[in-house]
Amino acid sequence: MTTALQNLYPRGPRQTNFTDTLTGPSAAGSLAFTPFPGVDVAEVLLEFTVLSRTGGAEAVGDVYVEKTMVAFNTVGGVVSVVPQTQGVIFVAATPTMTGAIFGSSGVGALAELNYTTPPQLNSATVVGVKANITEVGV
Repeated sequence: MTTALQNLYPRGPRQTNFTDTLTGPSAAGSLAFTPFPGVDVAEVLLEFTVLSRTGGAEAVGDVYVEKTMVAFNTVGGVVSVVPQTQGVIFVAATPTMTGAIFGSSGVGALAELNYTTPPQLNSATVVGVKANITEVGV
């Protein structure tokens, strides 16, 4: 699922909360948004939580949490990711949720956050995704 967001707070730092639901192993989703022109830096807090299950080792309430910094550069209306040397601030996960993936990319004029559930989940496991994005600027 991809959701496009607008510049919510054009006169200062933007903060956006986003939710999604994914089912099964290696299920992927994304969040697309319009960054400010030039270099746009944001702090992202991403959380996966198991909402329901019918089998597998995971339990309802198991979590994966990642806090990271991402940066996007807009040149000529095209967004690209600014390479990170060390973007991850914090990662915590219950053992069943290790292997979750979080990343970022540029898609045309949009910045995009990408996420994938762990590959070892049961096929019927439902995972809630929450993302909090706070623009910090440069």
